[in-house]
Amino acid sequence: KTSHRSCAAVTLTQAETKRYERQASTKFGPFADEYMQNVKKKMVKEKSFKSLMNTYKNHITPNYANCRLKDITAKMLQPHFNKLHDEIPRVCEDVKTLMTGILEYAVNNGLLSYNPMKAVFVPKHERTKGIALTYDEELQFVKAIKGNYYEYSFLRMLYCGVRACEVNEV
Repeated sequence: KTSHRSCAAVTLTQAETKRYERQASTKFGPFADEYMQNVKKKMVKEKSFKSLMNTYKNHITPNYANCRLKDITAKMLQPHFNKLHDEIPRVCEDVKTLMTGILEYAVNNGLLSYNPMKAVFVPKHERTKGIALTYDEELQFVKAIKGNYYEYSFLRMLYCGVRACEVNEV
């Protein structure tokens, strides 16, 4: 019985050792690339994914690609998010969403014991809302686009409340 127990303890220790070695050596860059291609890409439409990939390549990869996952802490992330929020608050929200997803994926795959993004504070950014045209401005606009190649697209946007990115989908 004693030899059986010590063998089980050694096996458990070897399994733990392998997990810790994997945790210690996993780089953020390749892991995040895998997340973007195999997880995020399946969750959003193609156009959204292209936009998110640009955000990922411009604001996440340059800062964290060479870091080991286990070395990424909230204390490391917070100054980056503070600066990003001050410069481009809308993009900061997308970066936060992506980083949270990537690091949560790492937690779910046993590479991290917690998600450091849970301790990062990013103020919600206030979106600016457009102001509706007055009746006179509307008439002036309709007159100005008369005969334009995009006239019907503009009219659809004006009268249906369609966003520019949705014009071809309506």
